[in-house]
Amino acid sequence: MDKKWMIVYIGAIVLLPFLLLVLMRLESPSEILSPPGFYGQNAEIQKAFEASIADKSDVELKYPTSGEYRSAFVLYDIDADGEEEALVFYSLKSEESTVRVNILDKVDNEWKSVYDEVGYGSEIISIEFNDFNGDGKEEFIICWSLYQAKTSKVMTVHTTRIIKNNVFEVSVLVNQVYSFMDIVDMDSDDYDEILVVWQDTTEPNLQKSYASLFKMQKDGNMTQMGQKVVLDASISAYESLKLEKIDDGIAVAYIDAYKGENSMITEVVWWDANKQQLVAPCLDSATLTNTSTFRSPAIPSTDIDGDGKIEIPVIKQLPDKEEGVKGKETQIVMTTWSRITPNGLVPKSYSFVNDTLMYAFMVPEQFKNSLLVYKHTETGVATYYSTLDGVTRDAPLFTLSVKHSSDDKDIGEFSFSVTKDDMVLYGTLTNAGKDFGLTNKKIEDNIIFFK
Repeated sequence: MDKKWMIVYIGAIVLLPFLLLVLMRLESPSEILSPPGFYGQNAEIQKAFEASIADKSDVELKYPTSGEYRSAFVLYDIDADGEEEALVFYSLKSEESTVRVNILDKVDNEWKSVYDEVGYGSEIISIEFNDFNGDGKEEFIICWSLYQAKTSKVMTVHTTRIIKNNVFEVSVLVNQVYSFMDIVDMDSDDYDEILVVWQDTTEPNLQKSYASLFKMQKDGNMTQMGQKVVLDASISAYESLKLEKIDDGIAVAYIDAYKGENSMITEVVWWDANKQQLVAPCLDSATLTNTSTFRSPAIPSTDIDGDGKIEIPVIKQLPDKEEGVKGKETQIVMTTWSRITPNGLVPKSYSFVNDTLMYAFMVPEQFKNSLLVYKHTETGVATYYSTLDGVTRDAPLFTLSVKHSSDDKDIGEFSFSVTKDDMVLYGTLTNAGKDFGLTNKKIEDNIIFFK
């Protein structure tokens, strides 16, 4: 091969990865106006959308980051005419980064843009659809984030109608900041409401937390039901919101929230039909704090025993420590898992929890006052002891260690083990443990993994 062409050939090979990198950068999802594979009706929708924009090169498509709908083009019948409309999320590079919503509909059998409006955030979190009043027309709920700030979120609820001269109108029924929200029938009337948990930071150095419930009225408006309920304001961040039905069909919201880095509470909220008001039964009305569900470390509420019902973990304060522990051991305190009832928290089960590896040893009822657990701070081995007074350790009953598949250490002999994904929990039952009433099988059956 000619020397000159050899140099060109080698140069092309060297430059090829950089060229590919440039092309990949230019075609990031938000910069591709045409999602690959558009054809048929979708191609017609895209063509109509492009026709409604003065400069299509100025368009940056926006994609919901969570939920069922993850496309910048969402097809759904939002006006109950039996045919789908198209919602397009985008922003204009030449303007501010606020997301816009363009709605396209078929007019005289041809796709046309019938609505275009500036939205309420710089990114789309999700879009959902729900018929809140049973009239056969579904409203759409859009969750927005503000400038990529996880804590700055806005929920808007929209409804549509056709007015004079076939003009397509979109009305905003609710515009509400939120930390967590969910759609649920809280008042058990067979129609869904929107439960919103949010923090009010409008006053400097005075944070407030609330939960509100929004319901569609017969006149088509959506308003807040009753007064907002006060929640513990001394939280640092909300972690999750879970919903379930308890006694008498009451819909209950469990809201886990951090207090600092490694402490947590669970706010409980439901609709009180007699008071016609949301209530938060775990909040102390005198101090406006939630101490009844406080625990450290931060263990989330969960269905710990697999019965389909959520339990709330509560950890009691440590008793006076046994003398002789010299910094190489830490005591693991028993966790009480309680069910919420209209009469308050009711203890249901007990365990010792490893909050790092997210597993629990469920304690049989007859042993709940007879065990102490200490974990070695260097090896991580937890040793279970019998106790008569709840303070002093007696005989060691069994040990509990962990090994990951990536760990090549020799674990030696053991009498029981439980495997979860790449993790093996194993240990040895002592003669004292057998005399205590434990068996290897009973230990294995009482180890539960959770998230």
